[in-house]
Amino acid sequence: MNQSTKEKEEEVGTYVPASDVAKTYGYTTDHVTRLIRSRKVKAKKVGRRWFVETESFKLEVSQIQEVKEERLRKLSQQRKQELSKIKPNKTVTKKGLTNNGHAKLKNAPVSIPSCRSTLYQTIAVVFCGLLVGVLAFAFTETYLFIKS
Repeated sequence: MNQSTKEKEEEVGTYVPASDVAKTYGYTTDHVTRLIRSRKVKAKKVGRRWFVETESFKLEVSQIQEVKEERLRKLSQQRKQELSKIKPNKTVTKKGLTNNGHAKLKNAPVSIPSCRSTLYQTIAVVFCGLLVGVLAFAFTETYLFIKS
């Protein structure tokens, strides 16, 4: 660092290096510099380094957090409304029959599709696809070996 750069850093005063701010608040340096370039945070550039005013950064972080929390609240309300509209596949009537006419087993739970069963189905499909791919590769390699 040359003398003029040291003098400029002394002028910065209440500003902190962007890398230190990023580490302190759990952000990446790229994210902090993106906030600086979008003029959401007060900062000064000395040489190749950015120095951030911590108060403006704290304010921006709190605003970002408020926006996230509001978005989360709205999404939560939407999901609750969606779930209240979903009806189970089968409903039990007074006669012990389900709505599709099949007899209900005593104390048997009513089946409602779950995320877990969908996950298992997805894993099974992916596994079958991989198995088919490996078998096709093995067959092709064997065929090419025999042919040559």
